[in-house]
Amino acid sequence: PTTQWEALREGIDDLRYVATLEQALRARDTDDATRRRVDAQLRSLLEGYLDPARFFDPKHADEYTPEKFERDRQQLIRWIREVRAEGPAP
Repeated sequence: PTTQWEALREGIDDLRYVATLEQALRARDTDDATRRRVDAQLRSLLEGYLDPARFFDPKHADEYTPEKFERDRQQLIRWIREVRAEGPAP
């Protein structure tokens, strides 16, 4: 596969992680401290990606590296596990 197709596939996987986390958050008690904290952290993480002026600004291009995407992806996975109480989030 080409690099572009691989990036597209990873982007789709990332959206699935976000959707899975949002679903897990909705399934928790609304007064739950973990839910509120993780929801706020998720919103903060997504803020940079949802601002097209920043995301496509060449001045910020070095902020959006493959390593950053991987770190954020791993963070989503940790939050999913934590919210689902599948184990401690490292």
